[in-house]
Amino acid sequence: MKGKKNITAASPAKGPTTTQKLGTSSSKPRSDDSDNELSVEGFWRRYQSMTDSHTKIIDLFILYLVTIIGFQVFYRLIVGDDFPRNAFVAGTFCPLGVIVLLVILRGRGRDLRQLTEFFLACLVLFITAINFAG
Repeated sequence: MKGKKNITAASPAKGPTTTQKLGTSSSKPRSDDSDNELSVEGFWRRYQSMTDSHTKIIDLFILYLVTIIGFQVFYRLIVGDDFPRNAFVAGTFCPLGVIVLLVILRGRGRDLRQLTEFFLACLVLFITAINFAG
């Protein structure tokens, strides 16, 4: 067959044992656990059991900042006036910048150096936003 390759799974001690073609499904039926992990409930259970409390706090703060951005944009759309445009832009992009910094912090770890860099970057971001807002 054109486009399909044979893959040989080898055990370190025995050598080649099985051959399976790409693109074909295994004859084993899928278990209920793998189907459940693809659902929202399965994701939530796995998130609750596998994630440490520091990462959960960071995730909640990210959700809070997304909510703040949503309220500001919703208010702008309903009222239709952003008279101090600089304040609206600074108030929208400042939480967005903190979200980016939090995602970086979440991925890198939480030792003293990363926390110091995070707080200094937030300080620079806030000073820039305050100067931009006027």
